[in-house]
Amino acid sequence: MMALLVPGCRQGGPLKVSEAPPVNLAAEIQRAKTEHKLVVLEFSGSDWCQPCMDFHKRVAANPEFIAYSQSNFVWLELDFPEKFKLRPETEATNRLLLAQFKVEPFPTFIVLDHDGREIWRQPDLTDPNPSLTLNPAVLITQLEAVRRKQF
Repeated sequence: MMALLVPGCRQGGPLKVSEAPPVNLAAEIQRAKTEHKLVVLEFSGSDWCQPCMDFHKRVAANPEFIAYSQSNFVWLELDFPEKFKLRPETEATNRLLLAQFKVEPFPTFIVLDHDGREIWRQPDLTDPNPSLTLNPAVLITQLEAVRRKQF
């Protein structure tokens, strides 16, 4: 990720600006359909949400999980950082999708089918005590069960 310094101070220095482009969800759903994959939306606070950071350290960085997710999913991270800024259009898109999918808490993972319909979510909206597995093998098993229902 490229970063640019922008004027202004925030707890010790200028904010960095991410150059990440906004997600084009319709195009990503079409790409997933063409590649015979499903879409995963990952809503994250990459630099302030401890469970999000733990997920990236313990699961997303795991070689087995990386290989599995790249082979089976179009994985889209929708970030809501505090220590750097997103491009305005990226932030607007992320906020729109956050509202559209009624995301709470962070991190939330949503799997979409080829029509863009939600078919799985972790944590579930009805779960009074939301939790996230940080075991790559367990998450692969959960995602594979969802994938097998679609293909």
